[in-house]
Amino acid sequence: MIVIDNLKVTNTGHKQCVVCDQEKSEGIHLVEQFICEDCERQIVLTDPDDLFYHYYLKKMKKIKIPTIN
Repeated sequence: MIVIDNLKVTNTGHKQCVVCDQEKSEGIHLVEQFICEDCERQIVLTDPDDLFYHYYLKKMKKIKIPTIN
């Protein structure tokens, strides 16, 4: 396993999801972070009144957008 900027990448191409912390191969990259397909689907389908909505917001705050100086 290789660790690059707190992102775990295995030799099989699996990446660690910023939401569920599991290693998955399918998903999307946002800035320098990875969100697996399952979490992406749950984020999109979760109603803002659902308790999980705040859980996903907290997890998404881990994604830092770099600033340009």
